[in-house]
Amino acid sequence: MASKNIGEQLDPIFVNFEKQSQWRLSLPAKVIIQQGFISIEMDDLGMGEYAGGRNRDQAIVDALSELPNFLKYLEAMASNRPNTEQSSKIIGGIFVLQHAKKWKDLFKCPCWPV
Repeated sequence: MASKNIGEQLDPIFVNFEKQSQWRLSLPAKVIIQQGFISIEMDDLGMGEYAGGRNRDQAIVDALSELPNFLKYLEAMASNRPNTEQSSKIIGGIFVLQHAKKWKDLFKCPCWPV
């Protein structure tokens, strides 16, 4: 998987989430998620057993397959926030970072920031 294609792979997932939920993802939220995938492809330090080529490819596949579940989790968590935070119906970058551990748990990679 090439980094230049990750945006093309993520866009349909983002669009589908936004159509099925009442929430939008902010540009910073999308960028944080995209940069995580680029890091899985490029970084060695912190990748643990996933640093090898085949394992790294599997980490990307697993992260992509669990992204819709992570976005649904974010939707559920956002829906429980105070009304003043929910008024815009936008999930922002800070919120994504606050819940990054859940995504790591979903796709079982020690490489995700927590």
